[in-house]
Amino acid sequence: MSVVEVGVVLVACPIAFMALRLLGASYVIWLGWSCIRSPSRQEGGGAAATETAPVRGSMALWLQSFGVGIGNPIDHGMPPRNDRRSR
Repeated sequence: MSVVEVGVVLVACPIAFMALRLLGASYVIWLGWSCIRSPSRQEGGGAAATETAPVRGSMALWLQSFGVGIGNPIDHGMPPRNDRRSR
């Protein structure tokens, strides 16, 4: 199924659109909960905790942040679309 076909189905069926929104929201909540529940690197202490944690340089962190920013479909510095339905 192409992206256009999925868009047509979501526009034609508001229930499917709401279900997709709820699925996405529950996934984000699950991600946040799993991050909160995961053990932090500071807990446990000792040499074993520092051996397993990868050491990353500032360039690697910058590249990862850049990749996340570019991959975000919400904001690419484009002005908002003028949509007649939003009025």
